[in-house]
Amino acid sequence: MQLRLRLDFLRSMTRNFSVYWSSTDLVDTLWDSLVVDPIGPQEQDETFSALESNQDYTFVMHLYDKRLPTLDIAAISHKAWLCVRQSFLFVNWHRGNLTVVRLLAWLLYLQTLVDWRTIF
Repeated sequence: MQLRLRLDFLRSMTRNFSVYWSSTDLVDTLWDSLVVDPIGPQEQDETFSALESNQDYTFVMHLYDKRLPTLDIAAISHKAWLCVRQSFLFVNWHRGNLTVVRLLAWLLYLQTLVDWRTIF
């Protein structure tokens, strides 16, 4: 709970300084201190929720290309899986690797995953 409050505080403070919130340095700092060497699984889950909430292109690309591949896929939590899925969809949408078959269903699905301001 305390970690969630601190991450929320960090997120709200860095909205005023969006350059830092969207930096790859923040990805690396959160990853090294809270994912690689967590105190417990809850700390790791809160970090994955914070990482998942960021929709900056550079931030997500760095997370997806550099950090997520280092996860032990056999031991990840549900929160980690949600972060991986969100990042996968975000990156592949922006790279043009996704084909929309049923547009309305796809848009409704994306609405739950992606901040529309980053797509259009």
